[in-house]
Amino acid sequence: MKWGLVPSKTKVFPGSKPNHFKVFNARIETAAISPMFSKLVRGGGRCAIMMDGFYEWKEEDVVNKKKKKQPYYVHFSNNRPMIMAGVFDR
Repeated sequence: MKWGLVPSKTKVFPGSKPNHFKVFNARIETAAISPMFSKLVRGGGRCAIMMDGFYEWKEEDVVNKKKKKQPYYVHFSNNRPMIMAGVFDR
């Protein structure tokens, strides 16, 4: 499996690969009504993802008119695994 959602309706042209990183984050507040995620949330495309942690990005001060983003690794201090809800499509 690849991280990132490529909806089943996505057209992939011969010789090209789908962009798995185009969609990788669904918000619980809107997933059930979003055209991209609602079918998966209601129709059994749900799963649990076990992980060590994940990255969140925070915008830092602007330098030279460019936005600078700082990654922060979110994890448990005792390194126990985390479980996150996910959706998948085939």
